[in-house]
Amino acid sequence: MWRFKKKFKNQKEFEVSVIITKDEKSAKNALKALGAGKDFAAVAAEYSIEPNTKKQGGRLGYLVEGAVGEVLGPDVGKALKILKDNVYSKKPIKLKDGKYIIVRRGNSRAAVAPTFEEIKPQLKSMYSQKALGEYIDSLRKTAKVEVFTMDGKPDTFQSPSKTPLKK
Repeated sequence: MWRFKKKFKNQKEFEVSVIITKDEKSAKNALKALGAGKDFAAVAAEYSIEPNTKKQGGRLGYLVEGAVGEVLGPDVGKALKILKDNVYSKKPIKLKDGKYIIVRRGNSRAAVAPTFEEIKPQLKSMYSQKALGEYIDSLRKTAKVEVFTMDGKPDTFQSPSKTPLKK
């Protein structure tokens, strides 16, 4: 556990809020509303197409600085590092799926490692998935699979993984 906590040392957490729109025009309209002094939460509720954050006024909560790029994309991660606290991006950022995002960096604070009890459900899930994967791999190694055609004769089809590559 100490190695896990060590990863949080000297890291920052940002309070992150987002407005995700289907296109650039909608994103620019949201930016106009923000520029006119409308509250970020109200604009998120009006313009965002992401249902979960829309209900929360765009709020995602606190994210560790290093994870922002992984969660929201590298361009959003870079923008968040540049922004000052309680400031939103002045240009919409295009996401891989063609949608646009306006990101707001709320307060920042020193990152705090979660307690064991807080991450226990995720750890259980991770180890269960790992154990299941290992079990499935062991079955694959020992299983003998026979395939038959509709008339009951053995099928001569070769799996693509068993077919040699042609040069």
